Amino acid sequence: MDLSAISAALLQSLSPQAEPRKQAESYLTEQSKLPQYSLGVLSLAANEQVELQVRQAAAVNFKNTVKHRWAPVDAEIVQPIQEGEKEEIKQRIVGLMLSTPPQVQAQLAAALAIMSSSDFPEKWQNLLPELTQQLIQALSTSDYHTINGILETTNTIFERYRHEYESSNLFKEMKYVLDTFVGAKEEKDGVATYPVQPLLQVFTVTGQRIGATQEPALLKSMLQCQSLVCKVFYSLNSQELPEVFEDNMQAWMEEFRKYLAYENVALKEADEEKPSVVDEVKAGVCENVSLYMSKNEEEFTPYLQGFVGDIWGLLLKVTLQANQDQLAMSAIRFLTTVSKSVSHALFAQDDALTSICEKVIVPNLRIRAEDEELFEMNPVEYIRRDMEGSDSDTRRRAASELVKGLLEHYQEKVTQLFSGYVGSLLQQYGTNQADWKAKDCAVFLVIALTVKGRTAAQGATATNQLVNIVEFFQAHVLPELATPDKNALPFLKADSLKFLITFRSQIPKAAVVQVLPSIISLLTAESNVVHSYAAQCLERLLVLKEPGTAQLRFTPQDLAPAMSSMLTGLFGALQLPDSTENEYVMKTVMRCIMFMGVSFKEYA
Repeated sequence: MDLSAISAALLQSLSPQAEPRKQAESYLTEQSKLPQYSLGVLSLAANEQVELQVRQAAAVNFKNTVKHRWAPVDAEIVQPIQEGEKEEIKQRIVGLMLSTPPQVQAQLAAALAIMSSSDFPEKWQNLLPELTQQLIQALSTSDYHTINGILETTNTIFERYRHEYESSNLFKEMKYVLDTFVGAKEEKDGVATYPVQPLLQVFTVTGQRIGATQEPALLKSMLQCQSLVCKVFYSLNSQELPEVFEDNMQAWMEEFRKYLAYENVALKEADEEKPSVVDEVKAGVCENVSLYMSKNEEEFTPYLQGFVGDIWGLLLKVTLQANQDQLAMSAIRFLTTVSKSVSHALFAQDDALTSICEKVIVPNLRIRAEDEELFEMNPVEYIRRDMEGSDSDTRRRAASELVKGLLEHYQEKVTQLFSGYVGSLLQQYGTNQADWKAKDCAVFLVIALTVKGRTAAQGATATNQLVNIVEFFQAHVLPELATPDKNALPFLKADSLKFLITFRSQIPKAAVVQVLPSIISLLTAESNVVHSYAAQCLERLLVLKEPGTAQLRFTPQDLAPAMSSMLTGLFGALQLPDSTENEYVMKTVMRCIMFMGVSFKEYA
């Protein structure tokens, strides 16, 4: 095998010109069918004499080759890597991976994870012992490049434990992992001990070193180590509470609490969208204690009050910058978990609820510059997050879920308190129309307060009876939809349409018919989000059924007078910039055809 030719082809595969790139890719594809090819590109990735971009390309190529040929679904179509070559790769990859630069190491770690998904542990019994031995050795020499490489690899291997279904084989494998990588239990004179605990040892020793270190680059590597330990901890605790973690819970929890208070201005990120390594560790701690609160509440109770205080204090310091989003969401999710638990009494006092609303919920429900930019520049993504429920990783959704959590045990108190904030926000907007963000926050808070259950077909199906939906619609939603200027305040137009879509089953038929011309007018609004929401609103109304029946709320006769203008508006929307293939508009056109049936020919 000509490694120099393969190296040249890898370099050529990075060419910005299509033809040379295609030639290189074709050559590499043919070479990949030869014996020892995988070992060849692996050796190129690990060769310090080869330039970095070629090494990185070789690592990516190796990962892709492993992905397709290590354990192919159909060995008759895809030629698998030969067993002898596999064994040699398994013997070499750990050492090679740990000796490579971060860009190369990340690709080799991903390849190792692919290999382990089919071979670990039965066909690769020395993998975890080797990684564990290397981890302990690297800790003794403070080699955090190696430590982080091992933790990154094990994290990738263990991540699947978060989602796997329970089975005897899974628990057998996890028992092996826990004994090897976390600590095996030994009984001596009737006393249970864990002589060696590699993962906890890494966490505690690194914590001590962080306290004694001032050098920013080294601190960053150490904190990256702690962040990776938190991820491994989460994966290994996702199924059930392992005995080794239960027996050593105090040590883990004491270490976790240290990082919730840790600050270091030297490690702040200049990039406003990139979280600092300190915030990554804090978020990891919040996610771990939230997991324990939801799955192991009884065992976690002795530590609960301390963490509630720490995380509450943390939230008061978190800014609204995008680079602290993950930390804010993780912390809010912990409070949400507590609010739904048997320990919800921690939030029972009026001053606690007031503080949560003022300092956590309202600030995180408010629209930010990032949201405005997404609304205008990437409407498809904005709609996906806002309307289609894929905003699980946004501050607004996290704050909304906290409202719902508090409502579970304190519905009357929370509704009364938060309704006061809604009134205050609406008054701000009434006093100053330029402060539209106040009303946007109010509408979002009302939706969070009111929806207790929903379906895709009907929208909200169970609601908070202490909130008068129809009154709010008439007083605050209808006026926004009916304003003559369809392009004014597009955010509030979108909010109002979302409100109607959400509560379409609760809004009386007569009120909907009254607002129908305004919705049709918004089909040709300049804002992509607004005319997409208008189309979706009409489509949802066309299939809306009377609660508890199979009868449609609206008949073709009800909507016949508006159908011509509705179709004109829909086809007008398809002429607008970036909406020539708008899926919401096209779906509504098809729904109109189905809804009107044979009578649709009158409008053709």
